[in-house]
Amino acid sequence: MLSLLKIDEVVVTAVPGYGLHDISKYTKGQQVVYIKHVFVSKIHSLVKPNITAEEIDFLRRLDQAHQHCYFLVYVKSKTTGRYDSAFFMDDAEAIKGLEVIEVEPRLKNLDTISQVIRNVLL
Repeated sequence: MLSLLKIDEVVVTAVPGYGLHDISKYTKGQQVVYIKHVFVSKIHSLVKPNITAEEIDFLRRLDQAHQHCYFLVYVKSKTTGRYDSAFFMDDAEAIKGLEVIEVEPRLKNLDTISQVIRNVLL
């Protein structure tokens, strides 16, 4: 695994291979959480990330090991043209999708998202 980042005792490493895309392992001490990074240009009526069969198998293996993989969905701003807000989905929500009415209240700026990763998920 390639180490990507270390901030506030959180170590981020890429999870390579096995048909997995854009999944990172976040570790703080003994706590571990996996996050799949997804980018959407705009929110449609249903937000449902593309998930490969290999990724679904990976999610199942994590569930069996009592570990979690969250989907961090970055949304492109109409105003700035950048991905400057995001929201979390759990694996079940990512598989079935979320209605836009469920997404909008979850949208947060990236500073808030980093705080959630450090203080809530880990």
